[in-house]
Amino acid sequence: MDDKNERCYGLTPFDDDALFADIIHVIFGPGTSAKEARVHRSMNEIKRFYDEFHPLKNESAVLDLGDPRYMEGLAKLAKTILRNKVLSPDFLFLSRTESGMCNVLHTLKARVATTQIARQGMPPV
Repeated sequence: MDDKNERCYGLTPFDDDALFADIIHVIFGPGTSAKEARVHRSMNEIKRFYDEFHPLKNESAVLDLGDPRYMEGLAKLAKTILRNKVLSPDFLFLSRTESGMCNVLHTLKARVATTQIARQGMPPV
């Protein structure tokens, strides 16, 4: 699996213009250009968060949701994305749902093999 295909949020317009545009429309809504600075800021923060907490290169990695750094990273990601003020309602709903679930798992100090689970749902490259 080569790096450019590992994660949809890591794509740049130079990798796959159509796929990148689809991802941008899901997150920011139709009519949003992938060339906007706010899109690049958000996509860079999404990539940073997922590379740190859900690394695809280490299949044995277990995410410790009880670690305060995880919730701090999630809060930083949410602030970056919310600063854009123009999110699609569907993405906003899913993000809030994910945050709530992560908060419960944090309280339970859950440890989850997220990379292994993610790989099961990824199409072969």
